[in-house]
Amino acid sequence: MIGLQHLNLENVKKPSSKDKGFTVAVEGNIGSGKSTFLQYFKNFPEVDLIPEPVSKWKDVNGFNTLEMMYKDASRWSLAFQSYVQLTMAEGHRKDLKDKEYLQSLHDLHEDWLMHQKQFELPAPVIVIEANEDISKLYPKFNQCKEEIFAKIQSLPSMEELEKDIFKEVNLS
Repeated sequence: MIGLQHLNLENVKKPSSKDKGFTVAVEGNIGSGKSTFLQYFKNFPEVDLIPEPVSKWKDVNGFNTLEMMYKDASRWSLAFQSYVQLTMAEGHRKDLKDKEYLQSLHDLHEDWLMHQKQFELPAPVIVIEANEDISKLYPKFNQCKEEIFAKIQSLPSMEELEKDIFKEVNLS
């Protein structure tokens, strides 16, 4: 095990705003000092520490899977390790990359829906700013109702649509 007093971070390149970041995995047996090692790096602002969620492992619907694995490793080690990987993946999901990905999805959606870029909208869009008290929203709902029903009244009837469909079928 590496003693923390021997670590020298003077030559470590600090990430710039252009850097995408990277992940460092710390491997070791249970009780070998992985968490202690990582706690040292918690004090650096460039580091996002994702600790092991040991509390989750000790309470899986009332079962202490860590204890179960210690008591009968041949029976519980696979189930325990699978759950460890699942909970660690959940921790990584909260990573910055996911936030960037979600933001890019949001931006694409806004470009499509609100700014009508790249693709034509299949129907008109009505936007209601809903960050208000419900009593202030009802007049907006009524305004939307009038707009929606006005568009419905301007649509062709079912008979007109059926005639158009039959014309197209007969022409082809």
